[in-house]
Amino acid sequence: MVLVIGKQFHNGVPILQEAQIMVSKKGMILAVLLGFVMVLSLWAQQTVDPSVSNDSVQLTEPTARFPYVGRITGTKVYIRSGPAEVYYPVGQFDLGQLVVVHEEKYGSWARVAPTSQKQTLTEAELAELVGKEIIRGQVTGNRGRVRAGSVDIVPPAHASEVQTKCNMGDEVRVIGQRDNFYKIECPAGCFFWAALDYIESETPATKEAIDQVQQQEAAAAEEQKTAAQQTEQISKDRQEYLAAVEMLQLEQAKPMAQRDYQPIRERLEKLLDATASPAVKSTGQILLQQLARCETGLNLWKLSHQQNAQLKETLTKINQDRQKVELLVAAQSAVGATPDGIVVKGLLEKSAVFTAENKNLRFLVLDADNRIIYYAVAAKAGLDLSGYVGKKVSMLGQAQYDTITRIRILKVTNIVEQTSEIKGDKKADDKIIKK
Repeated sequence: MVLVIGKQFHNGVPILQEAQIMVSKKGMILAVLLGFVMVLSLWAQQTVDPSVSNDSVQLTEPTARFPYVGRITGTKVYIRSGPAEVYYPVGQFDLGQLVVVHEEKYGSWARVAPTSQKQTLTEAELAELVGKEIIRGQVTGNRGRVRAGSVDIVPPAHASEVQTKCNMGDEVRVIGQRDNFYKIECPAGCFFWAALDYIESETPATKEAIDQVQQQEAAAAEEQKTAAQQTEQISKDRQEYLAAVEMLQLEQAKPMAQRDYQPIRERLEKLLDATASPAVKSTGQILLQQLARCETGLNLWKLSHQQNAQLKETLTKINQDRQKVELLVAAQSAVGATPDGIVVKGLLEKSAVFTAENKNLRFLVLDADNRIIYYAVAAKAGLDLSGYVGKKVSMLGQAQYDTITRIRILKVTNIVEQTSEIKGDKKADDKIIKK
């Protein structure tokens, strides 16, 4: 075995020759030593991975293990817009959730791919909605910025971290809008950050592992969609409840005769049968009880109004019957009927009420018990009844009933003074009739 180091001389003898001499003298010893060194070297290469050198490991280590699938080991782990706690949070990971880690930074932060629950923001002026439904947007500005954020947590004005940019003509899926920003699904190039302390490496990001994450995301997305639909339905039910409240208030402002609570009851009962919200059911039941009280009040008013009408009708009939009876009594109290009217006997006195001369002057006609049976008035000019006041008289005239004052009136055409008792004065009766 010859070791060639270089062509040099020592004391006039070439080193190559000196080496050959040393090998010749100590050949056996050197051979043994060199063989031993070679064996040690081969043994070391077999115990250490010979595929890469130390230098190559250091160059490839940061990228060889990415991406990988990690599992969240904490509860409500913040998802942030950047790799530090000073960056604003945009959401939270749940315990056991799978994520795809693409990078580790500063030894404590992981850059993770967006989940189905995460959205980003883009300026509305740089996008245009297309299609009949608000599901797609087309970027109209050049290099439209996409910011990390969620309109439910971070107001768009404070969403400052730009994740990626979209070019003119790129399409994005629009979820919602707030202020001058659209809430969109994360396009390619968007990432979020989470603390490595709460991420446990599961497996490299193989196709099977990615499929597992996608299945989890699909289930989470479906659950989120169902929850959103339920929230939307509850919101609609809440609006329907508020509409019923407004209808009731408007109905109560109407006059009693114009109120109708039946449409409100039908609408409210339909809502209570359909809603799945305990809050809407509870408040709806309370409103239904209030509506029942309003209906009871309206029914009582209608019954009272109906009874008042019936009472009025009954009183009118009684009053008419009373008038007929009074006229009949007046006719019966007369001596007899003639073509010119009836004959009434009684004591003539002044009225304390009807005293106006030439306007409403009336005189009382009292029976033997001093009860008023008529109010006497002169039916023709020149007939002065005041000269008979305090006297028992027999009068001929027409009997009428004054519906306003509800009294009987005798319009006297003839009057004579009685010289005997009221009852049985036949001469006076004949005299007044013939006069």
